[in-house]
Amino acid sequence: MTFRTGSVNHARFAPDGQTIVYSAAWGTDPIAIFSTRLGSEEFRELGAPGADLLSISSSGEMLVLRQRIGVRGGTLARVALAGGAEREILESVMDAAWAPNGKDIAVVRLGEKMRLEFPIGRVLSETTGQISAPLVSPRGDLVAFVDHPQRFDSIGSLAVADLQGRKRRLTENFNEIAAVAWSPEGDEIWFSAWPPNASEAIYAVTLSGRQRVVVRGPGAQVLQTSPGSTHLGPWTCRMTGKRFSSISGEKQEARHSTRHTFVLRMVLRPSASAMGRHACFRRTGNGR
Repeated sequence: MTFRTGSVNHARFAPDGQTIVYSAAWGTDPIAIFSTRLGSEEFRELGAPGADLLSISSSGEMLVLRQRIGVRGGTLARVALAGGAEREILESVMDAAWAPNGKDIAVVRLGEKMRLEFPIGRVLSETTGQISAPLVSPRGDLVAFVDHPQRFDSIGSLAVADLQGRKRRLTENFNEIAAVAWSPEGDEIWFSAWPPNASEAIYAVTLSGRQRVVVRGPGAQVLQTSPGSTHLGPWTCRMTGKRFSSISGEKQEARHSTRHTFVLRMVLRPSASAMGRHACFRRTGNGR
């Protein structure tokens, strides 16, 4: 999909399932947001120069983050995929995600304590450590997130908080949890993680804390949700080379008799199209 040298931070499918939107910094250029179509090598810049893409709603609005050099946190704004002016929402934001309804937003805000809010203004959890990777459940009644005991440290556990602020820790600490994804039914959370004494793997955990390994192997990381859909998507792929790519294929069964499938990714959060026909990801390493 792309063949330029640089860094792709995030990639998401638009609601039409055919358009891929991504934030990237090519060469020495500052980060910007681009779009491309499946099967095309053409791309166009969507505007919002200097902004990083975080999320796309089911109605086609982007959440973008603007950061100043040397400053933790940034300004969260919303902007339509079709173009138009940015509308600033909040300052001191670390991460954010649209809810499945395309209206409410979960945010992580930086302060003396780091706070998880959903919807904005309602504090569900706060810590002197760090919160990352917020993701709202399909029913909108829970928010999954990674709970780090130390600020700006990768070690953390997976937790959920309900709308009354009741927090449940679902796993023990991992060296790193890279991404989370709700099952379509909202009864299980998939996540990719690096345990202290084993290779990285994709795990699944129920809301009662029952945990299993879905698949273990180098680079195994879980697919995140698409706009307006909580399906993980029927995809398995591996990443070699050095470019941002799109794949399609038939449904495959992962190991351990699980009926969901996954993608393997390195740094960015991947995305599946709303129809589950394609998955986008970044490939890193030697090669093109």
